[in-house]
Amino acid sequence: MARVRLSRGRHVGAHAVQHPLQAVLERKLAAEVSGWAPDGLLDTYTTERRPAAARVLHNTRAQVALLAPGPRVDALREIFTALAETEEANRLLTDLMGDLDLRYDVAVDHPLAGRYCPDLGLTVSGTATSVARLSRSGRPLLLDLGGRSTVREAARPWADRVEVVAGRRSGGRRARTARRVRGLGR
Repeated sequence: MARVRLSRGRHVGAHAVQHPLQAVLERKLAAEVSGWAPDGLLDTYTTERRPAAARVLHNTRAQVALLAPGPRVDALREIFTALAETEEANRLLTDLMGDLDLRYDVAVDHPLAGRYCPDLGLTVSGTATSVARLSRSGRPLLLDLGGRSTVREAARPWADRVEVVAGRRSGGRRARTARRVRGLGR
């Protein structure tokens, strides 16, 4: 039987609770201190992040349950292991562990709105890169994938706070022409 290695919560949801949580709070505090935050911005922090924290707790409880000794849990663990080896279940578990299936309410009716941006392969100034590489700074990122100066011009007032990158999607796939990868706080 394949052994499923589970964390005891130390790494579970680290993405969900630690890094983005800290980054969101840092951006909101910076906006407040700098004087450009809209009224009530800091009040949105709990509303946005509480569901992510609740999901991490739920996930941790499920993992702890699988660690319990005994024949009943052994049977459950065997079934879970078999499921985890399927592509669809593996994707679901990866998304849950990385918080990639979370969708924030952004009042836009599009299936990708409010979700984390997939790690697209990109070409920027003739160099191959990816959304993940461009996101390493932690600053809000606006991708202009259509080569439209209007996108970059619209972001100019926030040039000190938003990194704007013009490029195109690698591999010949079509993509939306503009995408906000990481928001300013909402």
